[in-house]
Amino acid sequence: MQTIDLLLLIMRVVAMCFFIFEALQIMIYSGTSRIYRSFGDIQLLMGGGFLLTIISEYFSITPLIYVGHLNLLWNLPVPAIVVLLYELIKGERMRKRYIFANFMFFIIFFLVYSVNNNQDFLIVTKYLTLAYATIATLTLQWMMVKKLKHHEAVSEKHAYIWFAVVMWVMYVALLGRFVVSFVDYQLARLIIIPILIAVYAVVSFLLRHGLLDFHSLQREQAIDDFWGDIIPTTIPADKRSTDEAETLEDADNSPTDQNEYVQEQLLFFSNLARQLNELMESKQLYLNPDLTVAALSTELGTNRTYVSNLINQFLRTTFSAYVNAYRVKHAKNLLLETDDTVEEIFQASGFQSRTTFWRAFAQEVGCTPKEFRRKAMMEEMEE
Repeated sequence: MQTIDLLLLIMRVVAMCFFIFEALQIMIYSGTSRIYRSFGDIQLLMGGGFLLTIISEYFSITPLIYVGHLNLLWNLPVPAIVVLLYELIKGERMRKRYIFANFMFFIIFFLVYSVNNNQDFLIVTKYLTLAYATIATLTLQWMMVKKLKHHEAVSEKHAYIWFAVVMWVMYVALLGRFVVSFVDYQLARLIIIPILIAVYAVVSFLLRHGLLDFHSLQREQAIDDFWGDIIPTTIPADKRSTDEAETLEDADNSPTDQNEYVQEQLLFFSNLARQLNELMESKQLYLNPDLTVAALSTELGTNRTYVSNLINQFLRTTFSAYVNAYRVKHAKNLLLETDDTVEEIFQASGFQSRTTFWRAFAQEVGCTPKEFRRKAMMEEMEE
């Protein structure tokens, strides 16, 4: 075996181990993040591709899969990444028919090549894959610029900058492999492997730390002063949705009994919210990683539906976001008052996984726990 072939084998084994390990780690620690799990599927697809390549080229007398088919299978991560980036930028899941449409041409390429093993067809497929990636990247860039105009917060703009960096680096990596393959195919494969590992490691890091999570930008804004001691008995005008504003306006012009009913509902949920916050603070229920709406309603001594409506409709947030906000507040205190490691702090704050902790902290505070502690220490030294 020549030196370059041996080096290529070592690089492929390293890449296979990296991608499979990352995929397994994501499956274990991803929690409820569907975006992160989708990225784990892509990692598994990459790891499987390297495994097939190693077995087929080095350890099988009769290849398990023809080289042409293997090259076509390596194109599959391209539409998978496009779908992932689309879902990131939109903050919502792409419909199944659109996902199928993204993969359809690549499946057709594979089937056509199975019928007619034409090597020229593989070259044409490379050009078509590059064209697809180019159009998709430019479209995503246009979507990003359009969305960026509607967000003024620095942390939100940073998220879009990271997104642009990830998107273009992935595209340049694909373009680089395409160009170098015409110069020296063996060299292209040798160069692209460490680049792929580096790119996917960075994306995994950004996802794990919540720096690519745009979902919060599409959610309805929660009531201001979330941690206030007193929740107002009426929803401020600037916090009402259009439907709520119209409902309350109609209620003001409606008969007295209907208006009183609306006021009673607002007062009821306001008092219930105050009791809930006091209960969370006094008993620190958020430290229980298995806390549920049912358990919370039992502690509060009321109906589960009331608590669910209180959080989703009155506070305009989700149960996990509501509880995680308390956990992040607790974690901030531990970061400032103790020398505990980040690993110890997330476990002591009620989070089920390190990934969930980093993502929730980044969304709430705008930086990672380590950066928060470092900034606090620097400010203390300056004083």
